[in-house]
Amino acid sequence: MASGDHFGARPADVKSGGGLTDNVGTLALHGAETYAEATRPGPNPPWGEGDSIAEAFERNYKPASGELREAVLLVAKALHGAADMTVKSGLDFEKASDDATRAISSGGHR
Repeated sequence: MASGDHFGARPADVKSGGGLTDNVGTLALHGAETYAEATRPGPNPPWGEGDSIAEAFERNYKPASGELREAVLLVAKALHGAADMTVKSGLDFEKASDDATRAISSGGHR
């Protein structure tokens, strides 16, 4: 919690939140990979071949579709990366809290 110029965090809760975010990130990665596989055009494109409509799809849809697949995957990877950073923050808060507690207990000496 933040109050004025002070900030406090419960390390266990931060780490737990990172773990939950990791679960969501894993699901997002799986979903993004499934989406990419399901939307990747195969050898026989559904828009056909050899006419002006097929050429328009090849020129316009195919590149945009590939960019969207990549964007979905990048968002999922970012979410998964956020989980790692959150867990690391929890570990850092825990270490800082332990250091402060030891310093107080030892009369200010580390």
